[in-house]
Amino acid sequence: MPVSSSAASPLNVYPAPPTAASVGSGSPLGSLAAVSSPTAVAYAKVTVRLKRTLLGHRGKVYALTFSPASSLLASTGADGLIRLWDPSSGQMLRPVNTLGFVATSLAFSPDGRCLVSSGSNGTIQGWDTIDWKCSLLFQAHSAWVNHVSFLGQTHWLVSAGEDGLIKIWESRTGQLVATLTGHKGEIWSVASTSDGRHLVSGGSDQTVRVWEIVTQRQVHRLEGHADRVLSIALSPNGRWVISGSWDETVRLWDITSGQQVSAIGRDVGRVHNVTLSRNGQWLIYGGDRSKVAVWDFSSLTPVLLLENLPAPVLGVALSPDHRWLAAAGADGSILLWEWSTS
Repeated sequence: MPVSSSAASPLNVYPAPPTAASVGSGSPLGSLAAVSSPTAVAYAKVTVRLKRTLLGHRGKVYALTFSPASSLLASTGADGLIRLWDPSSGQMLRPVNTLGFVATSLAFSPDGRCLVSSGSNGTIQGWDTIDWKCSLLFQAHSAWVNHVSFLGQTHWLVSAGEDGLIKIWESRTGQLVATLTGHKGEIWSVASTSDGRHLVSGGSDQTVRVWEIVTQRQVHRLEGHADRVLSIALSPNGRWVISGSWDETVRLWDITSGQQVSAIGRDVGRVHNVTLSRNGQWLIYGGDRSKVAVWDFSSLTPVLLLENLPAPVLGVALSPDHRWLAAAGADGSILLWEWSTS
């Protein structure tokens, strides 16, 4: 694993967080509440309460995602298993057969009727969420696939991986629709606008790239990170790009101009995963210092820092109904908080 570069451009980094004891009820929004034992905390407009720890995976939990209806939490890990959980009860509902390979990422279709995974053997696999029978399996890349997701609200799939290629597929047939090239090296994450017009990707070449789907053309190459870009998220309106990197920063970009708007971070270590709430209000990310940070996205002010978690955080997800916050741990655990706002 490469060592994170220490060189980085100037950041809008908030001061070192106070201890939980020093954060009073009158603390202004923008002061960070550092939570050393995050069983329950309320701050600003967010309350999180640790409800349960989901155990079952052996080894790292690579990724997790909620179904569109928020009734299922799917997780995948180094043990080669996909597990389905009921977030309300914490019960593991069933494992899903991956045919022996490691599933590296997961995505539900917009209608919730299909769950797809990318594989360490270069495949993409899909399951019908009614009977959980395999409905799709095809060779997508020549090597490890790091990412798969649905393109906006369409039935197309987007995949990317070690081979440095982004591919677009017809999910019902597995037919290749397009291949996008430009990254130098491994691609880690891809996100698409809800209208399906643009893709945004991040890779080991430290760049974020914006693509126009219709023309299959790269429209922006965004530079500023000093290490690999592991995670990409987009605002619901498709205007803002959020990128998380091993340089320990989270950066905000304007998708139209290609300009960097802000850079935050240095609070969770190397950033493994970033996500935005469905309503676009909350920015959440986790990293290798065993922390999860929550920011108010509209004002770019920090709200919560969940510290001293059991292990480095490899993935975070907020349920579409804004009821559950989940964090995937490198120790095989999944932490599940009850989330509420007022």
